[in-house]
Amino acid sequence: MKFERKHPEAFPGDKFPFETTVVVKTKALAECDHCRSFTRWQDPNLQKYVCSEECAVHLWQKKLADDPEANREQSYTLFEDEIRDELEIAAKHIEDNTTKDIIIVVHDQLDYVRNCIESVQKHTSDYKLYLWDNASKPETQQYLEKVYSESLGKIELMRSEQNRGFIEPNNTLVEWGDSEYIILLNSDTKVFEGWDSALIGFQKENPDVAITGYLGGLLDENGKGCDSGYGHNIDYVMGWCICYKRELYD
Repeated sequence: MKFERKHPEAFPGDKFPFETTVVVKTKALAECDHCRSFTRWQDPNLQKYVCSEECAVHLWQKKLADDPEANREQSYTLFEDEIRDELEIAAKHIEDNTTKDIIIVVHDQLDYVRNCIESVQKHTSDYKLYLWDNASKPETQQYLEKVYSESLGKIELMRSEQNRGFIEPNNTLVEWGDSEYIILLNSDTKVFEGWDSALIGFQKENPDVAITGYLGGLLDENGKGCDSGYGHNIDYVMGWCICYKRELYD
């Protein structure tokens, strides 16, 4: 039985999204540790039998979710070149003073929201933050009003008494701003030093790139999202962090 790969063209060679080694064929016939199909293929790093890339991804996701340290080590191992390039770009453009409008739509989840906003305030320069409160409960509403009142003009806040979804609030807040770049950011994310200069710096160094983010997606033959991907060879940028020029939006 051949080990089935879903997207060999997207991940050529030995690099898979969640695996660090090539699966190997064994003499023994065993059950796949995810779907229980019979297979002779094994992932040496996991020490588990896998029948397909899809099952291997599920098993790696579980392992990494259960072991944060392994998750970090996996990222460094699998994307060492990309991480190094990103850090170099961030360092080169950290002093660019490029203006950016950061758009965050909020609906409760106060702990996530607080972490997100505080990380943006700590690790971002030359920005204005636009917040949309999608009918959050009083605790989240009060926090947003507090950060707005203490922002010294760096934050704009809009509240709706109904949950207006994601698209309308983003489009409305983008129209409020006038910065050169726009970043749409989910309220359950956390940013780190150089995050914005990496996003914007990559576009400046690659004029053929119109949108940057921190994860890409792949579409199957039916146009449905089916996998994650990195680099240029992707079909779309994941919606939780998207950066593009205002002229592109216009």
